[in-house]
Amino acid sequence: MFVGLTACLQAANWRHLMAVSTTLGLKPHHRRAKHALIEMLSRSLTDRSTIKRVVEGLSPEADQALQSLVRAGGIVPIEDFALSFGVLRLYRPWWADSPRQPWRTPVSPTEELYYQGLIYLTSQETPQGRGEYVVIPQEILQRLPSPQPLPFTASLTPITPLSPLPTGTLLADVVLFLSLLHREDIRPVHQRWLPPKVMRTLAPRLSLKEDLAGARSELQTTHLRFLHYLCEAAGLVAPLGPYLKPTPQGWTWLEATADHELHTLWRAWLNPTPTTAHLWSRYHLPGAKSQDPLTLACITLNTLATVPPGRWFTVDSWVEATLALEPELERLTPWWKVQEGEDQAREGLRAMMEGPLAWWGAVGLAPSQEGEPSFCLTERGAWLLELRDSPPEGPEPSPLSVTHDLMVEIPFQASPLQLLRLEAFTEWLRTDRAQGRLVYRITELSLARALSRGESLEDLLTLLVEGGAELSKEQLQLLQGWAQGAGQPVIRHLTVLESEDAELLEPLLSQRALGRHIERTLSPQAAVVKEGQVGQLLRQLQRQGLHPRNLIPSEAQGWPPDQGETATYLWIAAQVYRTLGRFIPLPLRLPSALLEELEGNLSPSALAGAEATVQETISRLQDALDGWSAHPPPSAPGPVESILSLIEEALARREALEMVYWTEGRGRRTQRVVEPRRLEWRGEVPYLIAYCRLRQEERVFRVDRIEWASPYTT
Repeated sequence: MFVGLTACLQAANWRHLMAVSTTLGLKPHHRRAKHALIEMLSRSLTDRSTIKRVVEGLSPEADQALQSLVRAGGIVPIEDFALSFGVLRLYRPWWADSPRQPWRTPVSPTEELYYQGLIYLTSQETPQGRGEYVVIPQEILQRLPSPQPLPFTASLTPITPLSPLPTGTLLADVVLFLSLLHREDIRPVHQRWLPPKVMRTLAPRLSLKEDLAGARSELQTTHLRFLHYLCEAAGLVAPLGPYLKPTPQGWTWLEATADHELHTLWRAWLNPTPTTAHLWSRYHLPGAKSQDPLTLACITLNTLATVPPGRWFTVDSWVEATLALEPELERLTPWWKVQEGEDQAREGLRAMMEGPLAWWGAVGLAPSQEGEPSFCLTERGAWLLELRDSPPEGPEPSPLSVTHDLMVEIPFQASPLQLLRLEAFTEWLRTDRAQGRLVYRITELSLARALSRGESLEDLLTLLVEGGAELSKEQLQLLQGWAQGAGQPVIRHLTVLESEDAELLEPLLSQRALGRHIERTLSPQAAVVKEGQVGQLLRQLQRQGLHPRNLIPSEAQGWPPDQGETATYLWIAAQVYRTLGRFIPLPLRLPSALLEELEGNLSPSALAGAEATVQETISRLQDALDGWSAHPPPSAPGPVESILSLIEEALARREALEMVYWTEGRGRRTQRVVEPRRLEWRGEVPYLIAYCRLRQEERVFRVDRIEWASPYTT
């Protein structure tokens, strides 16, 4: 539960604020107003030097009480805390039995911490009703030193385990979860949960096998439910209209290193905020039924940090040792549940060990010789618990492999962004958990589907090359053929001028006055009218004595009105951004559902005008960026070394070159004559800066896109 310092100070009375100020040595004036005391204490209690001085001056008993409260997440029921660390006497001078200046001579660790301003009393709503708590405000909790690890009071006898159980790869599973939401338009059940059909689509792909037989909702799953919680707690997914989609923060997370991604998720999953605690309860994670859902998880991590890494112990002995160290865990189970034989503490501790901690890879699991479940703290777990400074070195990621039939094998350790992007171009075949890899196939249908969502063939080739895969010339030609075939069909609204008599239409279109209103001819009997020029065309026809039937429905009758100019501008901006992916790797991919929703708000005329604007913008962009591209050539590159030699000779002799060049932006070859100016290198890629006689201006050419070159002779 999140409780702020300002709220605690405002809830306290003026006399208590004066007592805390005096104890801290601030020497407040006795006529100082309450708001001034709050401002002064807020500055003092958020200063690290003040916190350090106060903590160092505590008695050993008070320091032990403070550390115990920190281990519990900073909030504990008042009756439990008072039972362990003594009563609290409130300063109420109008009461006959009120102590006189109790801050000078505290009778308990509880009282000492209270009048030092480190703990406060608060009333919080819990699933069992409203209760009174002792709390450390969040601003102070963040500045307190980490509590000293407590030794186990129960003996943990090391054991020799049998073969370790598989634990999966959490990062790969999170990426597969995000990939599904990116590829598909999924309407969550009750605005949050995955539909059963989607669960059964995703579960077989994950690195950890989970049997969903009989699961009718996401809350009846284990690993899948935890993945969803992680993504929501870290802000990686959120509703976009009616769909659940990756957020911009999620795309930024995908581009980070694997260690940074893992650390980001680790910080988010137990972040002590009201949102996290609420999510923990909503997802029914271990300890969710208790008054403070995160208490059990925080205590689990604190006690796990005392276990020596690499040594195996039974889970049951660790559970009993943890309960001996933290007796307040026994109080997590309400008395009426105890009478029913339920023990939420023991069940929650086992669930944490065999669930989230194992999925994180923080612990390894294996059966003992006696068949009991056992665990060990892994090197990754020691790093996540900040017991070691650097993350453990993992295995070198294997390169992608592509078979002759375009079957792609992707290791679990592949780059998260690479895995997500490749999933958009492929069809999943199987998950080979024994070998730690995912197996896909590129098909004509999967490529066409990706292209229809704004991806490009150049994106696919870049991903394969960067992943270490090599394509044969035949495979490259096959993909190019599929891409060309997939790019042809277009569905759009058109205004058509048609006549059953071709001899009537042909002379009309040959007239300059009528022809300027025609965009293109479809057949001898039909031609497309330019958007916005139907009225002029009708007037021209009427002047010639023709009165065509107008079958175009009015906006009010046949199409919803535009939702203002906003949707038009947003659609244009989104389409231009999406097309930038032809030239540079985009840090964020726009969901197709967003573009479809914007397009649905435009009338045919507005959509046609917006499409024309986008095409003109892209055309200008293609001319401006011709040559500069992060993508490799879509065909086997020309002989770069020999072409470089030709360019250097032309530079030395100041001669022109004739060449065949693949124009990335337009996706076609052009024959050009250029006058070389200089060579530049971007990393390991050479570029030629030359005057292009075709474009009549200086241009930049990527050398590995020059398929052929020769000295130009007039």
